[in-house]
Amino acid sequence: MLNRCEIPEFKMDFPVVSFKAAFSLPLETIVELSRKSEKRLRLMTLYREHMAQAFGRFIMRVGA
Repeated sequence: MLNRCEIPEFKMDFPVVSFKAAFSLPLETIVELSRKSEKRLRLMTLYREHMAQAFGRFIMRVGA
């Protein structure tokens, strides 16, 4: 669960991240979508690292 966003343009309540619903997209698709978006929400570096570690632990435990 992530904290809610109070930025006026992006207001949202507490979003939930589900590692069970993970999927992948080609890098070119991601780059193209990010270029088309004028503004987008991103996690700060430390939170991104924490999320990546949590996902790694989840994958190791599940044995996918």
